[in-house]
Amino acid sequence: MSVPSPEALGDFARGLMALKRPLPFLAAVPGPGKLFTLSFGISVDFAEEVGRHLKDYLPVITIRRHRPVAAIFLHGPHFGDRYGIADTLVQALDRGKVSLLALSCAVSSITAMVREEQLPLALQVLGETFEEQS
Repeated sequence: MSVPSPEALGDFARGLMALKRPLPFLAAVPGPGKLFTLSFGISVDFAEEVGRHLKDYLPVITIRRHRPVAAIFLHGPHFGDRYGIADTLVQALDRGKVSLLALSCAVSSITAMVREEQLPLALQVLGETFEEQS
């Protein structure tokens, strides 16, 4: 969804807290001007309710839904000294023609959201790209 200003992020947060639904994925990126784009994952069972509820708190938001989606998690001991892992993931998904809907990176994890029907292909190309360690 698109939020019109950084100040509106507070309204978004208040709306989510009032809703009291789990939010397993959330990423926010600044866009042109003061626009913010938020990507988040919720249960498909609550999608309509969440959309209506957030419109009450932020009437000027634009919501675009992709469903169903799947989340892929890469977890490592520390990605800070292993440069290029997120780029390698994005390039692998691109080569496999997998639509990357959202991406979040932290010190030791990367989360990628893809269309659910593309999950087997995404896992295949990532399995060919990365070596699994146990």
